[in-house]
Amino acid sequence: MATVNLDKRQYPRFNTVVSLQYSALTKYNYLTKIKRSLTQNISEGGISFSTGDYIRELSPLNLLISLHDSPLKAEGQVVWTRKLKNRKIETYQVGVKFTNIDPYSRAKIAKLEWS
Repeated sequence: MATVNLDKRQYPRFNTVVSLQYSALTKYNYLTKIKRSLTQNISEGGISFSTGDYIRELSPLNLLISLHDSPLKAEGQVVWTRKLKNRKIETYQVGVKFTNIDPYSRAKIAKLEWS
């Protein structure tokens, strides 16, 4: 069962680790190379993950989230990026809000509390 993190957010966050692929859109609307990561938490409104790459706030991302039996596609925008301290390798934690996610995918995320 995923751990729920309740705070003042619109949607509850689920502290669960799932595989994630992401690519950023450049200012010229080109996709960058696909990168892989693991989520730290996920909600109906967005995700948090760590990466070795600095990703600018407001950067648009294409996301592929491997949630159990089927991958979910979404588009998002970076809300914040924080450098993690005390790491041998430069690592950043990134918060992304979904800007485009279909209702089916949002409902699958909502069901995490019950799985």
